Formats: sequence, C-alpha cells, structure tokens
Amino acid sequence: MKYLLSYTFILFSLSAMSPTQVEEYLRDKTFWSQVDQDKFVFIVLCGICNKEGPGTYLEIGAAQPDLFNNTFFLEKELGWKGMSIEIASTYMQDWKNKRVNPLLIQDALQVDYSKLLEEFPNEIDYLSLDVDDTYVEVLKKIPFERYKFKVITIEHDAYRFGDIYRNLEREFLQQRGYRLMVRNILDWVGQFEDWWVHESLLTNSLLKCWVDAKYENLYGSQVAANLFYKFARDEKIKERKRKLLKYKG
Repeated sequence: MKYLLSYTFILFSLSAMSPTQVEEYLRDKTFWSQVDQDKFVFIVLCGICNKEGPGTYLEIGAAQPDLFNNTFFLEKELGWKGMSIEIASTYMQDWKNKRVNPLLIQDALQVDYSKLLEEFPNEIDYLSLDVDDTYVEVLKKIPFERYKFKVITIEHDAYRFGDIYRNLEREFLQQRGYRLMVRNILDWVGQFEDWWVHESLLTNSLLKCWVDAKYENLYGSQVAANLFYKFARDEKIKERKRKLLKYKG
C-alpha cells in the first residue's frame, strides 16, 4: 500500500515558530476540530517542541474532511502528510473535493496497520482516534512496538460508558510509554476524551509540568489558551536570560 508516495503534497518549509508566529496562527487561521484537538497538537509540537517542517499523522475515525476534523488544519495550513480512515463511504466524494491526503474507507478493525504504515517514519507526530465502542481493540491492532506517536488524542466517551473503556485505554497507553497531558477533556455532554504525549517529549520542562500537574475536566479551548500562555511566558523568560548573558559577556 503506497499511499503517501503516490500523492503529491504541497511542501512547507516551516522553521521552528516563535511565540509571536504561533500567536499569529492562532489569531488568523481557522481551526476545525470539535474541541481544539488540532490547536493542541499545533501548540505542543510546532510551538513548545519547536518542530520544523511538515509533520505526519494517522487519523482513525475521520468523518467529514473539514468540519470537526482533527487533521484538516494540519494538512491545509502546515502541509502535513498522513492517512485518514473512515468506515462511512458517504464522506468520500466530499473528501476528494477538499483534501489532498488520502481517505481509506474501511472498518478500523479490519485495517492492516503494519502495511498501512510502511511508508511512514517510525516516529509519527499525531494519532487521532475516534471509533465508538472499539477503542482498545483498534489500539491493539496498531504496531506500537515499531511506531511512536508524539501526541495522541483518543475518545473514551466516559459520559456514556463510565470507566469501561477509559481505564483499559489508559493502562494500554501507559504501558507503552505515553503520559496523560489532560484527563477527561470535556464537551457539551461531559467527559469524552484523553490527550496524551509520548514520554520522550518530557525532556521539555513545560510539558513535564503539565503531565505532573494531572490536569483534568477541562475544555479544549482552556487547554490551548493555557498552554500557549505558558509557552509564551517561558520563551520571554528565556529571551531575557539570553540578553542578560550577552550583556554580561
């Protein structure tokens, strides 16, 4: 399955972003996710982690190509490459009209993820998972022993199912080196999602502080706003220190 190399992508020569540049994106660009998942990924990777160049993603449970989609911003504005999976074929024509990156129409439980990910790097930037009632079963099909995802947003729909899926997801991901950034993201119906980062990102002190703080029961907009505020504040402090050292030197 040569999905990635068979498509032509617009390449963006993005360098690491300053807080001012991140703020401009947050102010001027349209983000499309239901509860700011795309904004969270953008701030964590392109802002806090100083990611350069286009990233990669795997989106399982894509639905519409734009509205409430977690990867449309990443593709359209940042030139990211990736694969989306959706069981409902009704979205395909709209997808062809609006997206460059491919959509695979298939039951997420029937996908051969080892083949699907053959042309992906071993370190993938983002995994988005929204598959009602089959969360853990799908996780088990992804070859985590070969691929690492920097950021994961995954539904557990605790407002419907309580701890049935949430605890199993958390146990599975924690055993594979992932750490919760925010527990129980809220939407209008209640707790429905967890947001994770891989432990390798915790060399960044800001992300480590967030993980250690064990934040929970926040709306995505609250997470994005607070993360950006702390990122911008920390960068200002670093810049002052750099100027002070230069002055002393």
